Amino acid sequence: MIDKVFEKIADGLGTNCTIVIFALIAFAPLFFQLPKTVIEWQMWLSQTCIQLVALAVLQKGTRIEGQRNNRLLQETHDNVMKEFKVIKKLCHGCLEMRKCHGE
Repeated sequence: MIDKVFEKIADGLGTNCTIVIFALIAFAPLFFQLPKTVIEWQMWLSQTCIQLVALAVLQKGTRIEGQRNNRLLQETHDNVMKEFKVIKKLCHGCLEMRKCHGE
């Protein structure tokens, strides 16, 4: 039950909409007050921008990579099964030939 809740949260964090919302939340304070020193800029960048926006971007990237891996696994499985069927037919053919020749 709790896994489903976490899965929904993770799916929600990796959407384009969430990325835009987090970017707006991160950049909105800059319209009202700009950091004045290099340290303040560094703190804003590390504490606000990277933590908010990178979270959603990383989640989106993880989802895309997972989908790519799943597609690759399915293609590999399908190809192996096709080859297996060909090999199985060849083996049955060999067995039939041996039966015909009395071996």
